[in-house]
Amino acid sequence: MRHRIYLMASAVWEHHMTPRNDPRKAQVLLTLLQRTTRTAEKSRLILTIRQYQWCPAAEQYLRDLCEAEQESLDIRRLAVESLLDHCQLDTYMPVALEIILAHEKGLRRCQAFNSTTNRGARLFKLSEENRRAVLTAGFDILAELPNEELQVGYFVARRLGYMLKIRNQFAPDQRAAKYRGQYGLKDEFFIDTVKNAREWRANHTGEMRSN
Repeated sequence: MRHRIYLMASAVWEHHMTPRNDPRKAQVLLTLLQRTTRTAEKSRLILTIRQYQWCPAAEQYLRDLCEAEQESLDIRRLAVESLLDHCQLDTYMPVALEIILAHEKGLRRCQAFNSTTNRGARLFKLSEENRRAVLTAGFDILAELPNEELQVGYFVARRLGYMLKIRNQFAPDQRAAKYRGQYGLKDEFFIDTVKNAREWRANHTGEMRSN
Protein backbone atom coordinates (compact mmCIF):
# COMPACT_ATOMS: atom_id res chain seq x y z
CA MET A 1 0.00 0.00 0.00
CA ARG A 2 2.76 2.43 0.92
CA HIS A 3 4.48 1.73 -2.40
CA ARG A 4 1.28 2.50 -4.33
CA ILE A 5 0.75 5.73 -2.45
CA TYR A 6 4.32 6.77 -3.27
CA LEU A 7 3.81 6.03 -6.98
CA MET A 8 0.51 7.94 -7.04
CA ALA A 9 2.07 10.93 -5.28
CA SER A 10 4.99 10.88 -7.72
CA ALA A 11 2.60 10.83 -10.68
CA VAL A 12 0.62 13.76 -9.29
CA TRP A 13 3.83 15.69 -8.63
CA GLU A 14 5.14 15.11 -12.16
CA HIS A 15 1.78 16.20 -13.58
CA HIS A 16 1.85 19.50 -11.72
CA MET A 17 5.51 20.15 -12.52
CA THR A 18 4.92 19.75 -16.27
CA PRO A 19 5.83 21.66 -18.34
CA ARG A 20 9.13 22.49 -16.73
CA ASN A 21 10.45 26.02 -16.40
CA ASP A 22 6.95 27.46 -16.59
CA PRO A 23 7.33 31.16 -15.59
CA ARG A 24 4.05 31.20 -13.65
CA LYS A 25 4.82 28.10 -11.62
CA ALA A 26 8.39 29.22 -11.08
CA GLN A 27 7.22 32.56 -9.70
CA VAL A 28 4.79 30.85 -7.32
CA LEU A 29 7.55 28.60 -5.99
CA LEU A 30 9.94 31.53 -5.61
CA THR A 31 7.31 33.52 -3.72
CA LEU A 32 6.72 30.59 -1.37
CA LEU A 33 10.48 30.27 -0.83
CA GLN A 34 10.75 33.97 0.03
CA ARG A 35 7.97 33.68 2.59
CA THR A 36 8.84 30.49 4.45
CA THR A 37 11.06 30.37 7.52
CA ARG A 38 11.08 26.58 7.86
CA THR A 39 14.29 24.80 6.88
CA ALA A 40 12.54 21.69 5.52
CA GLU A 41 10.25 23.82 3.33
CA LYS A 42 13.16 25.91 2.07
CA SER A 43 15.03 22.75 1.14
CA ARG A 44 12.09 21.29 -0.78
CA LEU A 45 11.35 24.54 -2.58
CA ILE A 46 14.97 25.14 -3.57
CA LEU A 47 15.23 21.60 -4.95
CA THR A 48 11.97 22.01 -6.86
CA ILE A 49 13.07 25.30 -8.38
CA ARG A 50 16.44 23.79 -9.22
CA GLN A 51 15.13 20.59 -10.79
CA TYR A 52 11.78 21.60 -12.26
CA GLN A 53 10.91 25.28 -12.37
CA TRP A 54 13.92 27.53 -12.79
CA CYS A 55 13.43 31.19 -13.62
CA PRO A 56 15.95 34.05 -13.95
CA ALA A 57 14.30 35.86 -11.04
CA ALA A 58 15.47 33.09 -8.72
CA GLU A 59 19.14 33.96 -9.21
CA GLN A 60 19.35 37.04 -7.01
CA TYR A 61 17.31 35.54 -4.17
CA LEU A 62 19.35 32.33 -4.15
CA ARG A 63 22.54 34.39 -4.25
CA ASP A 64 21.41 36.30 -1.18
CA LEU A 65 20.44 33.02 0.46
CA CYS A 66 23.77 31.29 -0.10
CA GLU A 67 25.60 34.32 1.31
CA ALA A 68 23.37 34.56 4.41
CA GLU A 69 25.49 33.32 7.30
CA GLN A 70 22.42 32.92 9.53
CA GLU A 71 21.11 30.20 7.23
CA SER A 72 22.10 26.57 7.77
CA LEU A 73 25.00 25.28 5.70
CA ASP A 74 22.67 22.75 4.06
CA ILE A 75 20.40 25.52 2.78
CA ARG A 76 23.29 27.69 1.66
CA ARG A 77 24.84 24.73 -0.17
CA LEU A 78 21.56 23.87 -1.91
CA ALA A 79 21.23 27.49 -2.98
CA VAL A 80 24.73 27.74 -4.42
CA GLU A 81 24.45 24.35 -6.14
CA SER A 82 21.29 25.61 -7.85
CA LEU A 83 23.21 28.67 -9.03
CA LEU A 84 26.06 26.48 -10.28
CA ASP A 85 23.53 24.40 -12.21
CA HIS A 86 21.79 27.29 -13.94
CA CYS A 87 24.23 30.21 -14.02
CA GLN A 88 27.84 30.92 -14.86
CA LEU A 89 30.13 28.51 -13.03
CA ASP A 90 32.88 31.09 -12.65
CA THR A 91 30.51 33.60 -11.05
CA TYR A 92 29.48 31.36 -8.15
CA MET A 93 32.40 29.01 -7.62
CA PRO A 94 34.17 31.34 -5.15
CA VAL A 95 31.16 31.49 -2.80
CA ALA A 96 30.64 27.76 -3.32
CA LEU A 97 34.15 27.09 -2.03
CA GLU A 98 33.52 29.32 0.98
CA ILE A 99 30.43 27.26 1.83
CA ILE A 100 32.30 23.98 1.34
CA LEU A 101 35.09 25.04 3.68
CA ALA A 102 32.61 26.24 6.29
CA HIS A 103 31.58 22.61 6.84
CA GLU A 104 33.10 20.55 9.60
CA LYS A 105 36.42 18.96 8.66
CA GLY A 106 36.32 15.32 7.64
CA LEU A 107 33.34 13.51 6.18
CA ARG A 108 30.99 16.52 6.10
CA ARG A 109 33.48 18.69 4.26
CA CYS A 110 34.30 15.88 1.83
CA GLN A 111 30.61 15.35 1.10
CA ALA A 112 30.08 19.07 0.53
CA PHE A 113 33.04 19.19 -1.87
CA ASN A 114 31.82 16.16 -3.81
CA SER A 115 28.27 17.42 -4.16
CA THR A 116 29.11 21.02 -4.99
CA THR A 117 31.88 20.32 -7.50
CA ASN A 118 29.93 17.60 -9.32
CA ARG A 119 29.77 19.61 -12.56
CA GLY A 120 31.11 17.11 -15.09
CA ALA A 121 32.95 18.51 -18.11
CA ARG A 122 31.87 22.06 -17.19
CA LEU A 123 34.75 22.04 -14.70
CA PHE A 124 37.16 22.25 -17.63
CA LYS A 125 35.61 25.61 -18.61
CA LEU A 126 36.44 27.25 -15.29
CA SER A 127 38.77 30.21 -15.35
CA GLU A 128 42.35 29.37 -14.41
CA GLU A 129 41.91 31.22 -11.12
CA ASN A 130 38.79 29.28 -10.15
CA ARG A 131 40.20 25.99 -11.36
CA ARG A 132 43.26 26.40 -9.16
CA ALA A 133 41.04 27.43 -6.26
CA VAL A 134 38.95 24.25 -6.56
CA LEU A 135 42.05 22.08 -6.81
CA THR A 136 43.70 23.80 -3.86
CA ALA A 137 40.58 23.43 -1.72
CA GLY A 138 40.28 19.75 -2.61
CA PHE A 139 43.89 18.93 -1.85
CA ASP A 140 43.71 20.92 1.40
CA ILE A 141 40.65 18.88 2.41
CA LEU A 142 42.62 15.67 1.81
CA ALA A 143 45.65 17.00 3.68
CA GLU A 144 43.64 17.74 6.82
CA LEU A 145 42.17 14.22 7.06
CA PRO A 146 43.57 12.14 9.94
CA ASN A 147 45.29 8.95 8.82
CA GLU A 148 42.56 6.77 10.33
CA GLU A 149 39.90 8.45 8.17
CA LEU A 150 41.60 8.72 4.79
CA GLN A 151 38.97 6.61 3.06
CA VAL A 152 36.33 9.36 3.44
CA GLY A 153 38.35 11.46 1.00
CA TYR A 154 38.12 8.89 -1.80
CA PHE A 155 35.63 10.79 -3.96
CA VAL A 156 37.45 14.06 -3.39
CA ALA A 157 40.63 12.44 -4.69
CA ARG A 158 38.81 11.06 -7.72
CA ARG A 159 37.31 14.49 -8.53
CA LEU A 160 40.75 16.06 -8.35
CA GLY A 161 42.16 13.33 -10.57
CA TYR A 162 39.37 13.96 -13.06
CA MET A 163 40.09 17.69 -13.16
CA LEU A 164 43.81 17.06 -13.60
CA LYS A 165 43.20 14.34 -16.19
CA ILE A 166 45.23 11.87 -14.17
CA ARG A 167 45.03 8.30 -15.43
CA ASN A 168 42.57 6.32 -13.26
CA GLN A 169 42.02 9.49 -11.21
CA PHE A 170 44.56 8.46 -8.56
CA ALA A 171 42.94 5.05 -8.00
CA PRO A 172 45.28 2.04 -7.88
CA ASP A 173 44.63 -1.15 -9.82
CA GLN A 174 41.55 -2.58 -8.13
CA ARG A 175 42.36 -6.00 -9.57
CA ALA A 176 45.37 -6.28 -7.28
CA ALA A 177 44.95 -9.10 -4.76
CA LYS A 178 45.64 -6.86 -1.77
CA TYR A 179 42.53 -4.80 -2.56
CA ARG A 180 40.13 -7.69 -3.07
CA GLY A 181 38.01 -8.65 -0.09
CA GLN A 182 35.34 -11.27 0.39
CA TYR A 183 32.56 -8.77 -0.34
CA GLY A 184 34.32 -6.31 -2.63
CA LEU A 185 37.11 -3.80 -2.37
CA LYS A 186 38.94 -3.42 0.92
CA ASP A 187 39.36 -0.08 2.67
CA GLU A 188 42.98 -0.08 1.53
CA PHE A 189 41.86 0.66 -2.03
CA PHE A 190 40.10 3.86 -0.98
CA ILE A 191 42.88 4.80 1.43
CA ASP A 192 45.58 4.33 -1.21
CA THR A 193 43.61 6.47 -3.68
CA VAL A 194 43.77 9.35 -1.20
CA LYS A 195 47.44 8.66 -0.47
CA ASN A 196 48.20 8.76 -4.20
CA ALA A 197 46.48 12.13 -4.51
CA ARG A 198 48.33 13.56 -1.51
CA GLU A 199 51.65 12.25 -2.85
CA TRP A 200 50.95 13.79 -6.27
CA ARG A 201 50.36 17.17 -4.71
CA ALA A 202 53.55 16.97 -2.67
CA ASN A 203 55.49 16.29 -5.87
CA HIS A 204 53.71 18.80 -8.11
CA THR A 205 53.41 22.01 -6.10
CA GLY A 206 52.65 24.81 -8.51
CA GLU A 207 51.87 22.44 -11.39
CA MET A 208 48.07 22.55 -11.34
CA ARG A 209 47.68 24.57 -14.49
CA SER A 210 45.30 23.50 -17.26
CA ASN A 211 46.38 20.44 -19.20
